Amino acid sequence: MVGAYLVWYMIELIQKQDQADFWEKIKEMNYWWIGFSLIIGLMSHLVRAHRWKYLLEPMGYQTSFANRYHATMVGYVVNMLLPRAGEASRAGVLLKTNEVPFSKAFGTIIAERAIDLILLLIVGLLTVSLSLTDFYALYDKLLVGNEKKSSGMLIYILVGFVFVALVAWVFLRKNVALRDKIWNLIAGVKSGLFSIFKSKNPGAFVLHSVLIWVLYIVYFGICFLALEETKTVPVQGILMGFIAGTLGVMLTNGGVGVYPLFVGTVITFYAFPDFTGAHNTALALATVIWLTQTFFLIILGLISLVYISRKFPVGDAKTVE
Repeated sequence: MVGAYLVWYMIELIQKQDQADFWEKIKEMNYWWIGFSLIIGLMSHLVRAHRWKYLLEPMGYQTSFANRYHATMVGYVVNMLLPRAGEASRAGVLLKTNEVPFSKAFGTIIAERAIDLILLLIVGLLTVSLSLTDFYALYDKLLVGNEKKSSGMLIYILVGFVFVALVAWVFLRKNVALRDKIWNLIAGVKSGLFSIFKSKNPGAFVLHSVLIWVLYIVYFGICFLALEETKTVPVQGILMGFIAGTLGVMLTNGGVGVYPLFVGTVITFYAFPDFTGAHNTALALATVIWLTQTFFLIILGLISLVYISRKFPVGDAKTVE
């Protein structure tokens, strides 16, 4: 719903300006740079697939790079359909291809996410340190909202969480078999989560983690070379846009509506400082970045899904531990 509303809002912003200018910028963009960014993006996915082995090996599971890569890409495309379901599908694919227990594979994915969150925070702190003034100005543009509404929403979420927890507690007290299965699942997830501390090559794991985020930033920054107006955006502007886009992906499913609007606002701030709102040129570049990466992930994910389904046809179901 939020994404759909923001798409409508962005269309309104475009219509208030010269619509022809928006489409002209889409046409005149240098798509060689956009294509190059997709290659960099693919490299980040390959590095992520390779990094996964450093968490699986300490638990005694040898997996092929191809299976890890295809599981990762299937996870991406599923995430676009069902938020956060990609992690589960990724673990499910590895269960099917290498018989890695679902709970343990899922635990390693949680460990990866924890490391990624730490690195994202580091990038965020670096970005803010480059220009605190710009950060506050962009914060006002992107995240200004009704604080009372936000606090009220938080209360509803907490009440809902407590209610669900109480219902689950009562239900599990009466269903011993299900409770045992859940505890076994939690134990497996815990084993996968703490595999990060048992890695035989922690240095390589950290190096690959840093490389993933460097590639993310590079693929994003390269796109700014596609238009003359955005070539001069400074490093802090690229980093601000990257953080804004990442937040957009977190806020809605795949960043629908939010990503182009957030990134477009940041680009406007640096490339068109005297313009209020989001400039059509900035929205054009942000939209192209989002669309190309989204469709590229969908294509790669569907290819991986077909590959997995053909190489590992449905047969005897494996046990989910």
